[in-house]
Amino acid sequence: MKKWLPAGIAIMALASCLQNKADQNQHEQVYTDVPYVQDYSIKYNIADSGLSLYKAYADRNGVIQVLSSKGLLHPFYGAMLYPGTLAPDDTYRPMKD
Repeated sequence: MKKWLPAGIAIMALASCLQNKADQNQHEQVYTDVPYVQDYSIKYNIADSGLSLYKAYADRNGVIQVLSSKGLLHPFYGAMLYPGTLAPDDTYRPMKD
């Protein structure tokens, strides 16, 4: 009887691997990835250390302007991981005075 024991274990192991694949797929849980919008910030450096910032505004078009001690500034060249600078806003040159 001892010589049949290893053969019996091998047959049982093979029989357990031969389960129906359709039965396994019915009970699997699958996670579906859902995209979402994540907030992030962009850093803008100031070139002049003597500059005082007072307020920041954004209009309905998404144009951002910053009021400083030396006039209006606007964000220039900034991305998610790359800081930008605050540049003087020359959008309305006739009204600069």
